[in-house]
Amino acid sequence: MTQDEIKPARVQSCLTRDDLRDAVYRAVPDLTRDKAKKILDEVFDEIISSLAQDEQVSFRGFGKFKIQHKRERPGRNPKTQVDAKISARRVTKFVPCKALIASVNRVP
Repeated sequence: MTQDEIKPARVQSCLTRDDLRDAVYRAVPDLTRDKAKKILDEVFDEIISSLAQDEQVSFRGFGKFKIQHKRERPGRNPKTQVDAKISARRVTKFVPCKALIASVNRVP
């Protein structure tokens, strides 16, 4: 399914969960909207659960999501210029695959 098939007629700046649900609903004729929503919610719950356990989530031909650990470091409040400590934290990082990068850059 292409991005154009997912987007409604109006111009849209982002793909939403509802857009994905509708795409799943249209792709499987015997599926109800409620079932499509449940399937999509289960997929997202599984991704979130895996990332919460520091597991990497890979989608062949798309990319991978992984957790990156950031150390505590010095920083500065840009508004007040007061020095502050930025606490250690975990952040989600997305690494696109080469095929996705080529597609976005319209490289054949």
